[in-house]
This record gives sequence, structure tokens and C-alpha cells, in this order.
Amino acid sequence: MGDTGSLVVGFILAFLAVHLTQQPAGLAVKPVVPLIVLGVPIIDTLWVMARRIGLRLSPFAADRTHVHHKFLDLGFDHRYTVIVIYGLSLFWSFFAVLAHTWPDALLLCCFLFGSALFYGGLRYMVSHPHIYQRLVLDSSQGLRNSRVYLKVADLADNLAAFAVIPLLGFLCLTVLAGGHFPLYLWQILGTLLLMTVVLLVLLRDLGLHYLFFLVYLAVLGLTYAIDHFASQATLLGWPLGQWNSTAVWTVAVIVGFKILFRKDGDFFVSSVDILVLGISIFLAAFFYHVHPMPDIALPLVQSFVLYLGLRVSVNRDAIHGRLATCGMLTTMVTLTLRGFF
Repeated sequence: MGDTGSLVVGFILAFLAVHLTQQPAGLAVKPVVPLIVLGVPIIDTLWVMARRIGLRLSPFAADRTHVHHKFLDLGFDHRYTVIVIYGLSLFWSFFAVLAHTWPDALLLCCFLFGSALFYGGLRYMVSHPHIYQRLVLDSSQGLRNSRVYLKVADLADNLAAFAVIPLLGFLCLTVLAGGHFPLYLWQILGTLLLMTVVLLVLLRDLGLHYLFFLVYLAVLGLTYAIDHFASQATLLGWPLGQWNSTAVWTVAVIVGFKILFRKDGDFFVSSVDILVLGISIFLAAFFYHVHPMPDIALPLVQSFVLYLGLRVSVNRDAIHGRLATCGMLTTMVTLTLRGFF
């Protein structure tokens, strides 16, 4: 990307940052949120320019004091440097979005303190490069063949085996919350269960991708029911809505870690995956623009995360995948029978 491309991208990001803060009350984003989301290049630019001015140089003079130059001087490969900067930007983006309800001053102080720690640690690493030689091991064949990446990928692979635990926990929550669900949910689950049984009888395969699609539809209905009809019911003194969110967040962390540090050949995108993503986007757009129903957004995200957790379980271990699928079928049977009786 040359100067023209980078300037266009920068202009678009700046426009979106300003535009989002100028929306009507209740829809506007706090000014500090886009500042933190774009904070890595902003802080880097301000620091480099301030340093040049302090040395009585032009703020636009070329040098090697940007943050990526520091990593390159440490011996990091370009791939590692990009991954580190992407990871740092992603971390601050998630932080800004998740903590957007915090006071502006607290958000800004956390960002400045974290940035100071990062730059302080980077300066220490530059001053003591011999201590951190282990970090710069690399492979000429690509990032996914480097020693450090393969170790982290093994850890992610082992962690993926535990995705089935929060999935089964979510199913147990739905059974406990079943008494609060409306009548039409039993009818929907019964229809999906009938379709699932027919599919299993015809194709005799628990790992069938289209079976996952039916499971996704059932999970979508269950997440919506928990959030809107049983969120205030308690289990061990904790609302079921929070138990549900904990299970979903746990699956999201495991899935995100596995996708980020995947091995070659770990994932393939099937037509059903594209169908699930397309339906999620369509429903979100439909209920937002055509038939306003903003409270459907969270169940859509939660059900998609749980679907990804099921896919990760199946890819990691066929036994775990079958266990999660059988658990879902058992839950559907239990809730359907509960609705009839």
C-alpha cells in the first residue's frame, strides 16, 4: 500500500471516528472510545513527532524511531512485528468496546497507563536484547512453522478440548430454565427435533454439517428464551442470564484462541458455515430495519458463538463433537416432552 492507499484508509478511519461521536443522544459513541481504538498509531505518531521536535528536527523527518522499527532492531521478523502490533491494537479495541460504559477519565487513564507500560517495557527490551533472544526465533517457511507459534498452537489445540464443557453447561441451563419458556418454543423445538431425527435416519451421521445447522437454529431459540424469559431466574444465587453469558464468553475465548493460533488444515469453511453466517446477518438486518427488534442482536451473537464452539469441538475430537451433539438432541427431547406434559 502506497501513500495514496494509506492516506485514504486513514481518512476513512478518521471520518468514522468523528461521525460515530456526533450521533443523536443515546446512539453516539464517547469520543474517548475511537481514540483508544486508534490509539496505537496515534500514540506512536505523537511520541515520534514530540521526540523529533525535542531534538530540534522537523516532525516529518525520516528516522527509525517508530514502534515497528524498535521490534525490527530487536531482531523480530516482519511477521512477528506485524502480529504484535495487530494484537496490541486488537486488545485496545476490545477494551474500548467492552469498557465503553466506564467514565471517560478512567478509560483514558487506563489507556495512557497501559501505553506507558508498553513503551517502558519496549525500551527495556531494546536496552537488553540478549535477554529476549528466545522471542525472536523464527522460521523462514512462515509464521505458522515457527517454534513459538507451534507451541502456542499446541496449547490452543489442548484448550479446544474443553470447549465441550461450557457447551454442555449451556444445555443444562436451558433444561433448568425450561419452566419459564413460552409454549411456542416447544413447538419450534419439536419441529426441529423431528427434522433432526429424519436427517439422522436418512443419513446416519452425527457429524453431518446440516445437522449442525438445525442445532444452530435450536440454540438460537434457546438463547433468546433464556435472555428474555428466564434471565432473572437464579441458580446458586446467580441469575441464569449471567450463567448463560459466562458459558458463551468461555466458548468465545476458546474459539478465538483456537482460530487465532490454528494449525495448517485445522479449519475449512463449509457451505453450512456460510449459511449460518448469512442467516445471522440477515436476521440482524431484518429485525433492525424491517421489524425493529433490537433485543434479538445478543441471542444472534451468542448462538453463533456456540455454533463455532460446536465446530471447534468436532474438529478437535470427533468424540467431543458427538457428545455435544447428543447433548443438544437430548436437551431438545427433554424440553419438547416438558412442553407437552
